[in-house]
Amino acid sequence: MQLAEATLCRFCAAELIPIHGKPHTTRSHRPDAAAFLDQADDCALCDIIRNNWSLGFPGHAGVADDGPETSCAVPITVSLREVRELESRVSWALLRVESSIPHDNRLRIDEFSITTCKINCKSAMVLVPILTCHLPRFPRLTRRPTASASNRGIWSPAGSSVPEKLSTIRSWLNSCMAGHARCDMPATTTGSQFLPRRLLQVGSSECRLVDTTETAPSDARFVALSHCWGAAPPIRTLRQNLDSFHKAIPPAALPRTFLDAITIVRALGIRYLWIDALCIVQDDPADWEAEAARMKDFYAESVLTIAASDASQGSEGCLGPPAPASQTPLGLFAVRGGALGEISELVRVQKGDTRDAVRRTILSSRGWTFQEQILSRRILHCMGAELHWQCSTCYETEPGAVFDVPHEGRAAVGELRRLGAGAPAAQYEAIWGDWMAQYSRRKFTFWKDRLPALAGVVQHYQDISGDRPILGMWERSFGHGLLWVRMGNIPGDGGSNYDLSLPSWSWLACPAEVAFDIWQSTRRSTPRDIVKDHASIIRWNVTWHRTPFVSAVTAAHLVLRGPAKEILLEPVPGTEQLSPMFFRVNDKIPDRAGPGITSPTCTGQFDSVPRESAVRPKCLLLRSRMNMDSRVIRETFLILEGVTGPKKTIQTYRRIGIGCFIGKTPTFNWTVQEEVELV
Repeated sequence: MQLAEATLCRFCAAELIPIHGKPHTTRSHRPDAAAFLDQADDCALCDIIRNNWSLGFPGHAGVADDGPETSCAVPITVSLREVRELESRVSWALLRVESSIPHDNRLRIDEFSITTCKINCKSAMVLVPILTCHLPRFPRLTRRPTASASNRGIWSPAGSSVPEKLSTIRSWLNSCMAGHARCDMPATTTGSQFLPRRLLQVGSSECRLVDTTETAPSDARFVALSHCWGAAPPIRTLRQNLDSFHKAIPPAALPRTFLDAITIVRALGIRYLWIDALCIVQDDPADWEAEAARMKDFYAESVLTIAASDASQGSEGCLGPPAPASQTPLGLFAVRGGALGEISELVRVQKGDTRDAVRRTILSSRGWTFQEQILSRRILHCMGAELHWQCSTCYETEPGAVFDVPHEGRAAVGELRRLGAGAPAAQYEAIWGDWMAQYSRRKFTFWKDRLPALAGVVQHYQDISGDRPILGMWERSFGHGLLWVRMGNIPGDGGSNYDLSLPSWSWLACPAEVAFDIWQSTRRSTPRDIVKDHASIIRWNVTWHRTPFVSAVTAAHLVLRGPAKEILLEPVPGTEQLSPMFFRVNDKIPDRAGPGITSPTCTGQFDSVPRESAVRPKCLLLRSRMNMDSRVIRETFLILEGVTGPKKTIQTYRRIGIGCFIGKTPTFNWTVQEEVELV
């Protein structure tokens, strides 16, 4: 990417660049998207925001107002959420753009990382060839960068040699083990019982499997590998080759990712490595189920997890070469400043939070790797040409950016362990909801693995919270768990290949991305909001064939009590592709609140393919929120469909969707409740 001189609007030049002071969330940029779009052509930073935000109109303010997603009257705010000095004269800030969608008062939130450095600091040195080429007036710089990570430009791809990378990894691990007490807190009680059944002994030259139940290692430290198998499975341990692998595994038979991991482990002076494909007998169901149920302990007890983050298959390795798209900046430019108006600041803009780069990698799109990222105490993220270090205490990048405080709420390493037992229920609820929303977006080669791959995370959460799991939800926060909404599209086969025999009320029964409590958690909350949960569990039961989550569900039973009533819901034509869509309620046409903006009395989403015709389902109220200033009430409810069968004292239903009523008066009678059974 070439560097160019750029101009900024008055707000960005005064409030955002150069980065200084404390975060601010109250200063105004432009009142709405129309005003923002009108001036974006004249500001480099606004132009980047406009072309990369989540609103549905990246064009100009002249776009026709034909619906809520394309209306340029959408209010927006631009604010700095965090400001950090990464090194002398180098600063970093998290820029947040919030767009308030009028039709349901939800927020679209877009984040950008902005890194700036003064022209005469060491991080600018790597850009000298570009600067002298494209900015003739740029002052001559005589200081040259050195090869060490601390002297590389904070934004440049690392591009270091393998020996340099290994030296950096050793430095990170040694610093963490010597100075991070939090990172040495085990997730479980340490002991040989938490060793994997098999480990790969790599030593100085040999490579073979060892059975820890037969010969306990004198030094039981081991490293775990997190990787994508790819379309063609890598070398695997099977019943037929198990004995020979205990004698030796030929290096020539190992893919590059395995060989790179062995290189790293040897450089760290550690003797053992755990790789799922080699340390579990893949065609032995009993061995696979036993080891899969204990996998959480393997990652929690390993000294380090090596994550081949940008390798789609075993042949691509962990130690380079090219930098992936996830590390490519959206913009790189220079700005003028100071009394003389000379080039004074270099600016790099990236999509999202720098610490979230791992969420945009190939490995983070796969389902099995989720528990590895949650449960590990330290992770080495190998992302193309660049390494990132993540532990319970800090986040570091190979070019030299260091964040001392982990990023909360983003599946951070050790996040739940830091929270500990006895924390407020709302904090547990928020962490679990964020985790499951992330997990629902992940892909599986085999859908049947969606339950086993979650087993370790469920056990980890249960160990710390003391709560009881109910198929991806929890007994103490079950009302919140039921607030899941399908956000993604159903697979092209209509989900026919996704049959785990799960009850309709669990989000795990939905073969698409989900989110939780979208009508309330994504809108602006104030202390003047009164939140009340209306549904309660009367009784429940989940029966497994053998071990929970790593075997099949054989039966599930749930009875709820809450306000309920039958309501005629008719999808509003033209809103089927929105998330959520609009409903007419009891033949009432939604109000119109200005050109192109609809203010519905009801929005909602079906759990499967949208229905075009009107339905009269049973609706069960889950949660309400009333704002004491506006007196607006939001009632979130389940959409239920009756199930035919033997007559019972309690009517049986299946969940088919979820919705939200918005108005000044309640739709439900909150004092009248009934019991319903869900299947």
